[in-house]
Amino acid sequence: MKISLLATTLQDQKGSVLVGLVIAIVIFAALGTAMLSLTSTSAINQLWASSSSRAYYLAESGFRYAETEYKNADDTDGDDEKEDDRNQRWKDLHSPEPPSSPVLFTFSNNMEKFELKIYPYYLVTSVIHPINDISLQTEFSGAQPANFTVPATGKLKIGLKIDSDPPYTYNGYDSGTGVFSNISPPLSSIIRDNMNVYLVTNPSSDGIFINKGGNLTLADASFFPERNGIFSIHGGDETVYAYKSKNVDTLQDIFDVNNTTRTFSVSAGTSDDIVLNPFVKLHSIGIIEHGSTTEARREIVYHVPLSTKGSVTAKFHDTFEDKSKWEDSALGSHEIQTIGGDSALRVTSTVAFGGSPKASLIELKWSATNIDLAAAHRLGNQYFLDYDAQVKIGYATTSTPPDHGYLPEPIPLYFAAGLSFRLDENLNSYGLSFLRGSRYTEPLPDNINDWLIPQPPPSPPGKDQKLLVVLWQKAGPAAEDSNWLAYKALTANLFFDNMESSGAFWTGQIPWERTNIDSHSGAFCWHDSIAGNYANSIDTSLTTKTIALSGTSPFSLSFWHHYDVQPWDEIFGIGDRADVEISTDGGSTWPTRLARYGGFQGGWIPETIDLTPYAGQSNVKIRFRLRTDDSVQQDGWYIDDVIIKSSDVDFPLNEATLLVRVKESASISFDSGGTSEIIDGDILVGATSSASGTVNGTPIIASGSWSGNDAAGTILLKNVLGTFSDGEQLTVNGTLVSATVRNPIISRANYIRAYYGDVSGYGTPNADPFDDDKHGNPRNPANVNWPPDEVDDWSADNDYFTLIQWDELNTAMISSVELMQSIDEPDAVIRSTESVLFTPSSGIFNRTELGLHTFGKGSLNVYFDDFALQTVIYSESGFLPYIQE
Repeated sequence: MKISLLATTLQDQKGSVLVGLVIAIVIFAALGTAMLSLTSTSAINQLWASSSSRAYYLAESGFRYAETEYKNADDTDGDDEKEDDRNQRWKDLHSPEPPSSPVLFTFSNNMEKFELKIYPYYLVTSVIHPINDISLQTEFSGAQPANFTVPATGKLKIGLKIDSDPPYTYNGYDSGTGVFSNISPPLSSIIRDNMNVYLVTNPSSDGIFINKGGNLTLADASFFPERNGIFSIHGGDETVYAYKSKNVDTLQDIFDVNNTTRTFSVSAGTSDDIVLNPFVKLHSIGIIEHGSTTEARREIVYHVPLSTKGSVTAKFHDTFEDKSKWEDSALGSHEIQTIGGDSALRVTSTVAFGGSPKASLIELKWSATNIDLAAAHRLGNQYFLDYDAQVKIGYATTSTPPDHGYLPEPIPLYFAAGLSFRLDENLNSYGLSFLRGSRYTEPLPDNINDWLIPQPPPSPPGKDQKLLVVLWQKAGPAAEDSNWLAYKALTANLFFDNMESSGAFWTGQIPWERTNIDSHSGAFCWHDSIAGNYANSIDTSLTTKTIALSGTSPFSLSFWHHYDVQPWDEIFGIGDRADVEISTDGGSTWPTRLARYGGFQGGWIPETIDLTPYAGQSNVKIRFRLRTDDSVQQDGWYIDDVIIKSSDVDFPLNEATLLVRVKESASISFDSGGTSEIIDGDILVGATSSASGTVNGTPIIASGSWSGNDAAGTILLKNVLGTFSDGEQLTVNGTLVSATVRNPIISRANYIRAYYGDVSGYGTPNADPFDDDKHGNPRNPANVNWPPDEVDDWSADNDYFTLIQWDELNTAMISSVELMQSIDEPDAVIRSTESVLFTPSSGIFNRTELGLHTFGKGSLNVYFDDFALQTVIYSESGFLPYIQE
């Protein structure tokens, strides 16, 4: 389990803040995007072997603290804007020159400190300006950088939305007062203090192109940082460009900040406004033995482009009171109906589509929800999209009887129903479905595309007519472009009654009745004489309704009972008979006795009877039959908790939940990892390639361990800059670690986890994500339940779902899919590199992305409820990948 350590109690020279230098350093390292793991006493001793090393890590801690303070600045003045609060925090952190009154951050014994110096490459307003003001008073939220020159005349932008309003021109700047004069046009709105002011320039000539890896010469780049700066083109798309270095007025080696591999060629000329985006040069100075003769200092300089983006998890829940959050049906039709006392979305008609004679699809109108998928896609890990989605799938009666004898009704024999995701304008998508189908026409056609059903002919029927969770994809127009990727065989009772319901599953001849005088579970059981001892000379039965033992799987009957019955004497033909019998013609004849009981059994005991010889029979009934003679009367026979199931059928399907967690990400493989663990949020840099990226979730460990110095696996990355090289070592936040990059290095893939839950739950919830013991997940919950982000965080309290471990992957037919090796999540994480199903790598995200589908003969039985979606929505704040010197 990863523990996030937060400390916001750092103070200036007024006093100490933490007890113990080592604790302080670990906490400060965790404040930013990483935590330095000190795993042994010897490692700690080595780390603090010299004052220089100690000062270095104090300086590192100062940087982490500054980053956290910037990202997490509160809206202290209640104006619903944090830009001014962040700039004020810069001012508070900055230690001015000359250092007559330095701002020092002090540790436990007043001898270990750090000092911060902030040099922003933008200005901020220093007073409130009224509408129509033609001057702008500014200052630096820190100190002016030595190589930052404000032109005497030029253009500027004000505020966060640097690409919204046109730039202002100014015709004078006083470096002593910080006043821009002769602003044109006059200010169109009230400008608060501490708002960002960005300088604007233009390309030096017309007819040029801004290309990936190319250069851009500006009319004046005197206010641009020497390296690692970022800019945008006013009035263009929302791309933020970065450059690696500056040579006088030329920006060199340009790339897209959020999609470093994207190739682009953008025309530009002297009329295009180039806006310098926020950037800060941050000096952090670690000080050991402050004020003593052995004082040691270490200064680290960071070149940090600033994103005005932060993040929050947005959540949406639809209980289907109406269809306002959904597009018109793409396939078939859907209506809001009241089912089981609650509203739900019911499938009301189907059409032929994609190889399935009967299909339906309705698409999410996410623009009508509180979740802006376009923003989630464009910002953060730009042009990648992660989210979790879930829905409950129920089954209702139709106007015609079901096409089978399955119990409990109205679950149909053949159906596929679930979530479509990565859904594009051509209705290509992944699908996650509860599915039971058949590639064969007997006993009934299923009306489902055969390519979606695992194990194709000529192999044995395999998973035909079995309840499965299937992950599939449609990646083209032909029927064979739809194909199953992985399946998990579920279990579901063909017949189950704990006798707590109305007794509708049974026909009980007098004197059989439900009684609450005794039971194995709950309050009720069936008894052959509720009034007392059974009567003489009776022949009475308790009979199930019809059950279909479809397919070839082993089947069984199990029940709990106790009895007090006069034994039957075969020789003399006297006594009483308590028999279990089976009929295969719907009860017309009862030729076979499965078991006989007699004598006294005082306590509840379980029984299991093999029904496999009757596999394939679709008209089966079971009865508990008591026949008595005219002599002894006894207490009789008690029956409870009757189950008829197949070996792979034991799952409460109705209103069960399907949930998908999909993460689109770049990744690198690695080995030789240790002993410092790489964790979510760490910034990785290739030691030889200088490629960089931010760790996107806990690495997937395939073998070894961090503590054993032999961890190997896959690291998901976001905001990747450059290309990592096979065989190079990695640095984490500037520190070399023993982890080596190995192929494959993958620029984009979908990483998919799937989960299921059920309404009532089962067993005792626990910290195991893979077993079926869990809380129930009922309809219309007050709070939507989600699995934890990491399996390490699974506990009895949040155990509402089962993380699917796939039975088989279709690698024989689909080369773009693989099952990730994982110690913590074995057989659970699927990586797909099917490029048709990637989100767009540029432009505006405007596809539907998510939908609800059905296929097959049982589509009209299906309804949906409790659709829910969560994803990270980005707002303004944060550090972009930085350079440390």
